[in-house]
Amino acid sequence: MEQLTQRQKYPRTSENYSQISANVRLRLKQYNNEVGQLEKKLNDTPAGNMYPFFSNKKVSLNSTTTEQLKKLKGEQDK
Repeated sequence: MEQLTQRQKYPRTSENYSQISANVRLRLKQYNNEVGQLEKKLNDTPAGNMYPFFSNKKVSLNSTTTEQLKKLKGEQDK
């Protein structure tokens, strides 16, 4: 996020803007690849081997950690 803020200091046609944009695109691609790998591992893991607080339910990696924890806590309270 700070890179995007830093990028805004430069004109869109500048070399600095282009370098920062390329770096942001690379980092986003790496992030998406890592999330995909984690989702695959999560889906490939038998439910019995998952941590007890997951209650044998899959949690979406697309939502924030806070939302996931609230969701899990709400399910445990039921």
